[in-house]
Amino acid sequence: MQNGISVEKQASSKLMTITLLSSDPKFDEIYLSNYATLNVLDMLRRIPGVGRVSNVGSRYYAMQIWVQPDKLADLGVTVQDLQKALKDQNRESAAGVLGQAPMEGVDVTIPITAQGRLSSVSQFEEIVVRGNPDGSIIRLRDVANISLEAQSYSTESGIDGGNAAVMDIYMLPGANAIEVAESVKATMEEISR
Repeated sequence: MQNGISVEKQASSKLMTITLLSSDPKFDEIYLSNYATLNVLDMLRRIPGVGRVSNVGSRYYAMQIWVQPDKLADLGVTVQDLQKALKDQNRESAAGVLGQAPMEGVDVTIPITAQGRLSSVSQFEEIVVRGNPDGSIIRLRDVANISLEAQSYSTESGIDGGNAAVMDIYMLPGANAIEVAESVKATMEEISR
């Protein structure tokens, strides 16, 4: 999620709409939308004359945690307990280096690495929600279903019944529409290789 203010110049009307699709069904709409965001949008934005490129109906991957209230109640766990466990065990922290200045007489430095933010379903499933006095542990997987899915399902994009990522191209005021469109097509052809 981005914060702050972004200002972009663009003509008031859309120049063109392009579609990123795959004949392979394993590349679903979420994958294609993420691929477009990570690999295509910036390339298109660098084309001379392009003012803005938007990923229409963009879908981003997000870890979805579906809490099971009945299991929470049975185990005496609250939603606040889950929030605290997620916050405490899914944070980025600086680790450092052993043997670095101001230490003297040390010939070797050893970097300290930290796990950092969690990224897989299995890592989230292993989050410890609570340790019990009898030594048993309640993990997130015990009280919730976790899956990597779309962040939102409010929009969809596709073409001819297949999965797709749709991008709108707006040009800069005064740019030559034909030149910009040809450059966009050439860039997409290059990306498709």
